[in-house]
Parts: sequence; structure tokens; C-alpha cells
Amino acid sequence: MKMLFSTSNLALVVLAACQAVNAHTMFSTLFVDGVGQGDGKCMRVDKDGYTASYPIAGLDSNDMACGRHGTEGVKRVCPTNAGSVLTFEFRSWPGDPTKKSLDPGHKGPCAVYMKKVSNAATDKAIGDGWFKIWDDGFDGQEWCTDKMINNGGRMSVKVPGNLAAGYYLVRPEFLALHAANAGDPQFYANCAQIYLTSTGNGKPSKTVSIPGHVKAGEPAVAFNIYETPMALPYPIPGPEVAQIVSSDEVSVKAVAKQNDGLTPSTCILENANWCGVEVPDYSDETGCWAAAQNCWRQGDDCWHPYSDMPQYGPTTGGKGCELWQQKCQGINNACAAKNFDGPPNKGKILTPKPSSIEIGDLEPTHVGSSIVAAETPKAKGDAVEDTPAPSSPEPQTEPAASSPALKVQPPQVKSASSKAAVQALPSPSQAPHAPAAPVAPAAHTDVVTEVVAAPAPTDGPPVNMHTVYETVVVTDVEYVTAMANGHKHKRHMRDLAARRHMRRGF
Repeated sequence: MKMLFSTSNLALVVLAACQAVNAHTMFSTLFVDGVGQGDGKCMRVDKDGYTASYPIAGLDSNDMACGRHGTEGVKRVCPTNAGSVLTFEFRSWPGDPTKKSLDPGHKGPCAVYMKKVSNAATDKAIGDGWFKIWDDGFDGQEWCTDKMINNGGRMSVKVPGNLAAGYYLVRPEFLALHAANAGDPQFYANCAQIYLTSTGNGKPSKTVSIPGHVKAGEPAVAFNIYETPMALPYPIPGPEVAQIVSSDEVSVKAVAKQNDGLTPSTCILENANWCGVEVPDYSDETGCWAAAQNCWRQGDDCWHPYSDMPQYGPTTGGKGCELWQQKCQGINNACAAKNFDGPPNKGKILTPKPSSIEIGDLEPTHVGSSIVAAETPKAKGDAVEDTPAPSSPEPQTEPAASSPALKVQPPQVKSASSKAAVQALPSPSQAPHAPAAPVAPAAHTDVVTEVVAAPAPTDGPPVNMHTVYETVVVTDVEYVTAMANGHKHKRHMRDLAARRHMRRGF
């Protein structure tokens, strides 16, 4: 069966529609000890790719905890160890790591919080229990956001080695101050779901409620970065970094072993928190086409992972969904060629090898008036197949501030104002607008695409355009290109030959 659908044409449609969307940045990928967990995996993110990289609206909003839609957990929980280094990668285009992480005009502090929970996938995140393990503000030359940009959008912290085992939410946060003096501090925060393997019994000496850890009008969120000279030192928002103290009584009972949120052993391909499993064996034509249908239906779930919001695609992109489409097309081709012994490449793991990064040197941070030294972790080399085995536990008592930030060597060229220059980065006016994550169809038919040009970017309110795909499983598949206001529908039907193939199989 000849496939007329082109994923490159789809990309043009989606990218064109998204050029009119103004966006900022989003926590898109978690690394554990330098090993990537996969885009969007174990992460609570905004389901709408058009708003996923927007700042949080309102300091008293429940979105302050884990972002928009952050009260809803996801299926996966990433395993970590006490003393592990967690790296958070921010992107202005959530599904495209090649784009810059953040406009350099967004200057401000960063912090990382944790919360111990009974179940990382079901906890609502809001309320008390949060404690800060690291923060960074202005060092006299650079803001924390400058360091993050210079490091490819990544910031790294070390999990306190004495924390009790169990499930946690981890919340990287940064504040953009470019409009704070006008009453518009812009917070960005999302959460990762982790399980911590540990022999420690530590807990934070003090916790805070989110929302509620910062309040409108406080000096930290109303700071004027344009004032000359600035009113230094800058007061970092939120509580101080928490001390981790040994305790036989932990507020949330420690869980000795991870039982929830693990990737199923039957999973052969992952895309964020979606999992594809092998189709049933077959030995005749009916079974072959039934297996093809099974494959395409799983692909539908990959491209539309949010059952309560099926109009949205995977926020951090659909690279895994595209690989799954190739598998389904291979089964289609085998059925059309009358090769009814399958499936082809049965059980082959299709999930790409995890990416790997070098963590670099870690710098200390402050706990009250003291400074806690940091150790330099071992650098990572090439991509690694599996998550590293648990490391030896650290001493039983230590402050959370031993979770330091990734140290980035700034450029040595300085402007006349003695602020570190940002090199090889576009000015805010030159920054590209961020696209939403592609929303692709379940391409189990021949489809002709049409590219619809989006309006040119403007400085006004964002113009939301949606590319919608409708699927009728048994008889016909329609590809629908629609403006957000419901006008200009264009439908394309697959050809009769494709219909005959589908009918014969189903």
C-alpha cells in the first residue's frame, strides 16, 4: 500500500501554525547522573503545546506547584539514588533541543525543591511538604539564568545523600525578572516524579507550602534589574535551603523498594510516558491485517496521549511516535506483499539509546551563613544503555545544600557595565517564536496533506492555531486542517485501494 502522507509536510503545517505563538521555556528532559530519561518521561507538563512554555499565571495559583496541569501525575516514575545528580534541561521549543533554551533577556534566580509523597503518580503536588535543596541568584556578574543559557539550558543539582528512601516530586524553578518592576514576575516550574533509593533516614528540618512560598510585592519578586546600580545583594525568593536532619520519624513513610511507575517489561518503544507493546503473532492474512490495526491503534494513543484532552499531541514531541509509525507501515507492507508470518522483527526494542551528557563541576551553595562544599562527580562519556546502578550511600547526616548547581564558566568578555557578556546568542527581538509540540495523525492510511500558511508573528496576543486529525478506524480516515476559529476546513480521503486493503484486513 503506497503511503501518500509525508511527515515532513506535517512538520511544515505544524511549524507554520506555531510561528504565531509567543513562548518562553519549559523543563523538557530529566537526566539522572548524566543519563537522559527521555523527553517528557516522568514529567508533569502542560498538555497544551501552545501554552506549555508560558510563565505561570499568578503567584497564588495552584500551577505554582508543578505548572499547568501539574496536579495530575503521569504513569512513569524515574529511579534515582541518594547523592545522584539531577540535571534539568529547559527548552524554548519543548520538542526541539536544537533551539535555544531561553531568551537572554529573561534574567533571574533559580531554585530546586523536593517533596516526599506516598505516590508520585497520584499526589496533587499542591500544599505543604516542599523543601528547597538548592538556589542561586546573582553573583555580581551573572544571573542563574545566564549560567543556564550558557550551559545549553541545563542546571544540575545533587540530591541530598541522607534523604530517606521513597517517592518524591522534584521541582526546578526559575524566575524571570525582566518585567518584575512592572508587577509581572514570571515563574517557570514543572515537576519530575522520582523514586529515591537510599539507606538514609533524613528529612527536611522545615517545609513550605506551594503555592505560598513567595508572595506578590516581596523584594525578590519586585526587583528592578534595570536600576543603576542594582539594589544588591539580591534576595533569592522562597525559603532558605533546608537542612536535612536524621530522624526515626519521617512524615511520609519510607518505601524500601520501587513498585510503582516502572517501565513495563513488555514495552518495546517509549515516547514520554507512552509505551508501545509488540503486536500479536499471526500466520494468515486476517491475522496480519488485525496486527496492523493493533499497531496503528497504539500509534493513535502515542500521538494523542491525554485521554481527557485528545486534541493535543505529546508536549515534548513525537519522535517515538514516528518510529512506531514506521513499524506499523512495515506490517502493512508485509500484509500487502502476502507475507503472513509475523510480526517482522518481533520483540525488537525500538526505544533509542538514552542520551548522555557531561555534568561538569559542581559549585557550593549557602545554608544560612555557612557554605557547604561540593564534590565533583565523575564525567559521563557516550550514551549508556541503562540507568546506573545505585551508588554507595553518603553519610547519614548532611544539609540539603550539598545539592549544588552546575558551575558554568562564563565568557571572559565583559561589557562596560561589568556584567558578563552573553556571546553568540540572539537578542530578545531576534528570538524565534516557540512552536507547540507536533500533533501528528495516526498515519494508518494514505493521506494527502495540505500546508496552510500561518499569520506572520506579531507582538500582540498569541494567535492559537490547531492542526486537528480525525480518524475513522474501519472505513475512512479524514485529515482535517482547520483554523482555530473553525473556518476553512479541508478534508482529504484516502484512496480506494487503501480502503480495500483495510476492509480486507478488518
